[in-house]
Amino acid sequence: MYYVNPSSMPEKERLLSRRGFNKAAVGWLLLLAVPQLSGKSPSSPITETDPEDENSTKRSKGLGFTFSTFQCQELNMDSQQTKNSLETLCLLDFDTVRICSYWDRIDQGSYLDFTELDWQLEMAEKYGKEVILTVGIKSPRQPEFFFPDWILEKYPQVENKANPVEIFPEVGEFALDYIQETVMHTRDYPAISYYQVGNESLNQINAKSLSLSFVKRELTLVRSLKKMGQKTLLSNALTDPSKDIKVDEILNLRPDAFGTNAYYGVPNEYGGIPIPIPTYRNIFSDNVEMLARWHNRLQALKIEAFATEAQAEPWELWKLGEGILDKREFPSANPKDSIDLAIKLKRLGYLPLFWGAEYWIAHHIKYGGEYWLKPMRDFANSF
Repeated sequence: MYYVNPSSMPEKERLLSRRGFNKAAVGWLLLLAVPQLSGKSPSSPITETDPEDENSTKRSKGLGFTFSTFQCQELNMDSQQTKNSLETLCLLDFDTVRICSYWDRIDQGSYLDFTELDWQLEMAEKYGKEVILTVGIKSPRQPEFFFPDWILEKYPQVENKANPVEIFPEVGEFALDYIQETVMHTRDYPAISYYQVGNESLNQINAKSLSLSFVKRELTLVRSLKKMGQKTLLSNALTDPSKDIKVDEILNLRPDAFGTNAYYGVPNEYGGIPIPIPTYRNIFSDNVEMLARWHNRLQALKIEAFATEAQAEPWELWKLGEGILDKREFPSANPKDSIDLAIKLKRLGYLPLFWGAEYWIAHHIKYGGEYWLKPMRDFANSF
């Protein structure tokens, strides 16, 4: 943890002090051993592979997954289960893991706590994974805007504004301070190959969005701080009605890499009201031609292409977090269709990052590992 003493600093001085923290290392926050995944011992992840087996870290042919400590918490995992979940996933034959930094989990107001982020980066490094680290005011998983408690106390209306950073510019400055400190803290990790600047930063979520000018400030800041060889990534939402316009805006910023989401089972909404027999639409299939066109533009600009959210968990109305564990199977997603999606994305030239890896572990805990975890492991091993 890094601490700074704000005492009773005036707001302007506190803002400036956060631009250049007086860092003092105070040691690691030790995690207590608690009951494990599926009855495993505290040091054992779910695996059929010996961690010392040289094949356990064999690089695959361009596959990855996203890991979110926030989502693990939403799926009712404790801290030790969360650590074991990432280790289990790192033992699979994926070569890339996207790790999420969360403003509210790091910035405690008077100090920054990187403990949770550090152990994830160390785990990825231990198993030879390439890391995409998300950093920005928007992060993967809803609500995407993860304002720290102290921000919400000082600016209680920030969550209710369509353009929070425009209405409260000080919040944007504090966010940039968090971004700066996070990049400076993590940039010496050799596993980090990409900094993803925000998550679908130009897309609206829950009636909130960021301006193009602020996203440009985030990107410019990360570019100025990252080490040589590390790249930047910006992402877009295929589910956004204005996706084509957003892609133009993103490409004009010239990131090193571009990412999009890809879903095959999105529930149709009828005024936001669930219906007895839900119907679903395949956003990926509806936009294959657009994805191919985007990829041609990316190639011309020498920008790498990722599918940063390749659906590998259910998407059901009114079911976030633990709700997707209510049943063993949902019609919106299954391993076969997720694997098929990844293969099609690769053919289009996009490196797929599976979205839902934490769910595979939680599903294993509740129902056993045959339905999700085993097929995804077998696919990673054979691809």
